[in-house]
Amino acid sequence: MRSLVLVVSLSSCLALFGCAHDGDTSDVQSESFESEMDMGDMGDGDHGGDHGGDHGGGHACAGPSPVMQVGDFNGDGTVNWPDLVMAIKFKKHHGYAAFFDLNADGKTNWIDMVILFSRWGHAGTVRDGQMADLWKTVEPYIDMNNALAAGYEPFTPDLKGHGIHFANFTHVYSWADRGGWQAHVPEGLNYGADGRLLAAFYYAPGAVDLNEIDPSYPADIYYKELPIPPNFDGLPDHEWHNHTGACFGGATSPVPGFDQCMSQEACNAVGGQLWSDKFLMLHVWITEFNACGPFAGVDMDVSQHAPEEPNHQACTLADVVPVVVP
Repeated sequence: MRSLVLVVSLSSCLALFGCAHDGDTSDVQSESFESEMDMGDMGDGDHGGDHGGDHGGGHACAGPSPVMQVGDFNGDGTVNWPDLVMAIKFKKHHGYAAFFDLNADGKTNWIDMVILFSRWGHAGTVRDGQMADLWKTVEPYIDMNNALAAGYEPFTPDLKGHGIHFANFTHVYSWADRGGWQAHVPEGLNYGADGRLLAAFYYAPGAVDLNEIDPSYPADIYYKELPIPPNFDGLPDHEWHNHTGACFGGATSPVPGFDQCMSQEACNAVGGQLWSDKFLMLHVWITEFNACGPFAGVDMDVSQHAPEEPNHQACTLADVVPVVVP
């Protein structure tokens, strides 16, 4: 009986979908569910493909997994009608987003809707609620102009596996004052060179007295031992990655756009505009399909011909900050 109700509800949704378009019924169509949701008919192409290799910021690629655990897209605590409307509406107007890809195959189509129906009436998870909060923030930033107006600005060039990093430095500098990590306040965004929104990212500062550490201790290992802030429910700590002695020249600066393992003095000497001794970062590939999972550190299918991010695996604390050991 429930299946019959869902089929009837689905048919009604497609026939009357104009009601979900803010009152605009000019584009109401009586198309089948498959033609409405099929990736090929929307012209998006296949976001899947061959994604081998290490995409995980130092961790072996674990394979694809969905952004959402259940599919409570609007975060109201239940998988229900509004979630279906959200998925179809986004697909119709924008195409693919990993947020709605419930089987993580790089497509949004009837299979994802079948999965959603199988969970109809189920309670949402804590993480789905957090992801829904993030989605509400970043969906407008599919249009880069909205991100720029909200204070996000490019601070790296286009990098292989990353695209262009945009940061909201108001969010970065207010991290501690607002109580640390918040799902709905990503400190940054990743865009492709073509302007596509790829991911959001979170920042967390390091917080350990460098004077207590032997300066020969490998910085990369040291920073991985920094405490991870409370964040997405149940997310393993290793999904976060670190950056050490980061020197930023800006997206279009004549100095290196981004380098690592540099002291502040060295960064200043080459005209760097911003330097950080250490910080932690978490990516969420909420729009772009990442075959190594939504929290992978990189996606090597992004900006394949751009310069690679500078390696920071071998530097020590002495390379980054003068350390006085008592």
